[in-house]
Amino acid sequence: MYKLRDLIIVFLCGGLLFGLGVWMGQSNEPVTVHAQAPSPGDRYQVVHNPYAGDSWYALKLDLQTGDTWVFDAEDGGADDKWKRRPEVDER
Repeated sequence: MYKLRDLIIVFLCGGLLFGLGVWMGQSNEPVTVHAQAPSPGDRYQVVHNPYAGDSWYALKLDLQTGDTWVFDAEDGGADDKWKRRPEVDER
């Protein structure tokens, strides 16, 4: 039969592992970005958010045409550009 002390140690170790797993899971998820209402007369609405280290992304919504553009910047984004979504076959 197990001793009470052994059961308490197993319970505490399990609780610590569970807490560590929850903490690691929350630290890896991106921060939620809430869009702000544009000023009257503005054509574009832009929101951005970091998602890993030096990487980030931005979304741009054209309020007149409804087009959506995505800027996905990895490692600073020096060579990145706005891409229209959904992708359109431009052949």
